[in-house]
Amino acid sequence: MSDKLRSDEITNVFSGRQGFTLADIRGFYAEKEPALNENTLLSRVHYLRKKGIISTTGRGRYAVGGKEPFRLPPGDEEVEWYGRISGQLPHIRCCVWSTASLDRFLGVDPAGTVIIAEADRVAVETVFDLLREYTTSLFLAPGRTILERYVPMHVNPVIVIPLISEAPLDEYGGIPRPSAEKLIVDLLAEPDLLRRYQGKLMRELITRILRNHQVNHDRLVRYAARRNKKSTIVTLFRELSLGNIIR
Repeated sequence: MSDKLRSDEITNVFSGRQGFTLADIRGFYAEKEPALNENTLLSRVHYLRKKGIISTTGRGRYAVGGKEPFRLPPGDEEVEWYGRISGQLPHIRCCVWSTASLDRFLGVDPAGTVIIAEADRVAVETVFDLLREYTTSLFLAPGRTILERYVPMHVNPVIVIPLISEAPLDEYGGIPRPSAEKLIVDLLAEPDLLRRYQGKLMRELITRILRNHQVNHDRLVRYAARRNKKSTIVTLFRELSLGNIIR
């Protein structure tokens, strides 16, 4: 099987791409085996994945190598805030994360921590009222002016915002966390909330995630479309020379 797979050639041909399709793999084999049938092709793809030569990034989409899953481990503060919400409101969907987690991922010095608590839209005000028992540095869906002028005046402020329906979340130790797909889209959709990570830092962050971590392109496209950012992401990926990894 290993000779038939042509693993080294697969790696050499596709390693320069951020993503490729089943049709691309079919074309690769068809150059030397024009009569290759679909079942044999799918069998080879299965073994390429099993050997870690390629990994799945979406339906019918692949990348070279077995990339690391994206993880954004929660800090103690995030665990504590999430526990307060989930303990009182166990049936709502929520996600608590912070700029400190993102700074740790990037390996940069934190410039003040902002806690972001996202919850189902119908429960946002309930979550806000609940958290008022624990802090006065609390903001409910603040606009640009408040984010620029007043939030920075507080130490470890907590911002409560609606969690977009169908937002893709992962779990870390049973705690909901932003997925790679969510983070990429939110960086573009929330420039005021995440203003520290705009510009060059945002481009570096997105490039790093896509090159080093597993990203489900189907989830990325769905969430980008949900936030009306699909065309923006397509344009950005082209500017970053990441290729047509979403369509």
